[in-house]
Amino acid sequence: MAAHPNQPTDVQDADALIHRLHRVVTRGPCDLDIVAAMRAMGCDEVWWAAGESVLAELVGANTPDAAVVATARAWYDDAARTAYEALTTSPGLLARLGLTTGKNDAN
Repeated sequence: MAAHPNQPTDVQDADALIHRLHRVVTRGPCDLDIVAAMRAMGCDEVWWAAGESVLAELVGANTPDAAVVATARAWYDDAARTAYEALTTSPGLLARLGLTTGKNDAN
């Protein structure tokens, strides 16, 4: 869903959220170091699958439904906070998820 410059901000926000979510849910569960650190924080296969489901709902929507965007944003914010806690000493692993050590990604 590529946002056109004249589209409403909510579409552009949804597009950015799709890209951030995609990076986390496709790279996170495939990286054994990330999986191990995140599992210690309670992130199991079901948790990762919930992120994939939220991403699928967001991508599958023709227009960004407010409830779907809110759910996706909440999952992403939780994932970013958890990643910062689990991977605080591993900036390289945070970068693999598209996160930085500045913690500005959970917004």
